[in-house]
Amino acid sequence: MVVAGLGLWGLSELFPPWKYLDGMTSASRSAGYHFYKSPPPVKSPEEMMRLFNRRDGDLPLSIQVRRNYLQSYAQRIVLTWLALNAFILSFGRGSLLLRVLLWMFLAFGGVAGMLLLCRVLV
Repeated sequence: MVVAGLGLWGLSELFPPWKYLDGMTSASRSAGYHFYKSPPPVKSPEEMMRLFNRRDGDLPLSIQVRRNYLQSYAQRIVLTWLALNAFILSFGRGSLLLRVLLWMFLAFGGVAGMLLLCRVLV
């Protein structure tokens, strides 16, 4: 369990979430996960207009690609939560109430992790 937690932590640091940021309106959209040294390319102007729900007569786009630091911090918190709970549960000792609570906390962290992942992928 600890090795899996460290592996996920390493993957989340190597492939952080990125976002497209429109400099004119401060709107942002998810760009997905990419290697930390190679940000995703900015798509064609037509695709970016469609991504940001802009019309032809609107202000011109000024798109930048940036790391999504808020998402990265949230991932770190969730992964630490999951790894800590998995580490404690791997001992298999303690009262039944404590183990049930830890399993509930582990499930809560898993749900939070899936919500973070779905937020970036959608």
